[in-house]
Amino acid sequence: MDKIRAQQVADERWPQWKQPLKTVHEAMAVHGWPQTDKPDCCGEPIYIESFIGVPYLGGCKKCGKFVVSVDAPEWGNSWVAPIDPEKVDLDTDKLWIAATRITQ
Repeated sequence: MDKIRAQQVADERWPQWKQPLKTVHEAMAVHGWPQTDKPDCCGEPIYIESFIGVPYLGGCKKCGKFVVSVDAPEWGNSWVAPIDPEKVDLDTDKLWIAATRITQ
């Protein structure tokens, strides 16, 4: 069975932020964040979310800038669904997008 490309997963999950996938450092650079364990944005450390010890999302609560990995799990009311590496080709370091949430 052929695996789905990570880019296809990103385009389907986040069509509003469609873009070529980046390394985590390339995605952070889009926002001007330094390559440190926990960079600052808007004068505060960004928040980092992880699943089973692996970070998949980082962002700023003030301005809405964030980076997210294609292999981020999907969350429901009482369930979590990690990406299936048997179905998705995750054999690349370019799994990240950089975007800004629309805040009201």
